[in-house]
Amino acid sequence: MKFLFTLFIFLPLCSSSQTFFVSGIDERSKNHVIEKIKYEGYKVTSDSVNADYLVEMLIDGTYKVVSFKMPYRGYIKIINNKNGEEVGRTKEVKGNPGAINGYNAAWMIFTKISKKYLPEELKKCKKEGA
Repeated sequence: MKFLFTLFIFLPLCSSSQTFFVSGIDERSKNHVIEKIKYEGYKVTSDSVNADYLVEMLIDGTYKVVSFKMPYRGYIKIINNKNGEEVGRTKEVKGNPGAINGYNAAWMIFTKISKKYLPEELKKCKKEGA
């Protein structure tokens, strides 16, 4: 019983040493991605120099009143901060600004990405020393 108790206390300390820094333009979307990374059991830092990985939230597009295409598209890219290599990239998600998402296409796009694709990309990030 003491062994299990000790295991459960030290397991969170040893489980993941990766730290992530999230960069993006939209604060609401950025906070949502940060909370998802924390939920998955990783650490998030506010200093990009001390982070092991950089999470870049990239979005592109323009709004047109009369258009049947999805004018905005975005994805998340994870970069190893030590050597600058790209570790992973989520699928591209398209969306329109609308009243449901507060006329903020970025929030809708990154919410969908963080639910569907981000956990798989986070698993590709190796622990330090591994």
